[in-house]
Amino acid sequence: MKNTYIKIFLGAFLSVAAMQASGQKTAFTFSFFNMGYYVNTSPLTQGYMGIGLERNVGDYIALKLEINKGFQILYNLTDGKILGAAGSNDYSQSYYDTVTGYSNEFGYHWSVPCFDINYQSKFFFRGNDKTGPYMSMGIGIRSVKYIFHVGSVDDYYSDEDVPHDLEKKDGYFEKLTVIPLILRVGARGNMEGFFPDFSFGIGYNISHNKTVEDKTITKTWDLSVPELSGLTIVAGISFGIGW
Repeated sequence: MKNTYIKIFLGAFLSVAAMQASGQKTAFTFSFFNMGYYVNTSPLTQGYMGIGLERNVGDYIALKLEINKGFQILYNLTDGKILGAAGSNDYSQSYYDTVTGYSNEFGYHWSVPCFDINYQSKFFFRGNDKTGPYMSMGIGIRSVKYIFHVGSVDDYYSDEDVPHDLEKKDGYFEKLTVIPLILRVGARGNMEGFFPDFSFGIGYNISHNKTVEDKTITKTWDLSVPELSGLTIVAGISFGIGW
């Protein structure tokens, strides 16, 4: 796996060098809001923003290197309640409290922001010097941060019912890494001055058969963990400044 990462970064570095050597126009891009689906849970914890460097090569090709960072702004502002807007990702667990002699039930959920580096090669049907549609192929490295949250997003379950060893796990996280291959279709403006770029993509996550390894969460309490998805879906809006 480490050799794969080295090859991807080396390829990205050489591609940027090629952009500088043979490109026509260059642009810095900024994506203020993108939505992804790389984990089988609410897509509202899978939004991200990013920056990129894009350059036209020849008459029909553009190369782009992009870095994205997942955010939890909407999640934090609503104390997790935003998750219910796209289908709840709440889980619940029942257990017998030997101290009180009662059965209790508590809720928990996950948020899954990511860090993503990807490289794209775009083909423009009308030429890269015009506003118009394109198709792109991309490969990247995506590190998904699994954050464990004790308590339900709808406050149905009382925090007093959460076992002590799981209370200590509130905010615990692990990072799981996948390699997304993505085919995109989109439309970009002429890379002269300020321009927009709209895209939608679908692809596949290599090495998605992973899960959280914390024994208290997965073994002792046998809690549910949303799976990394083999299917990748992304959609976004970005803006660039070219010269």
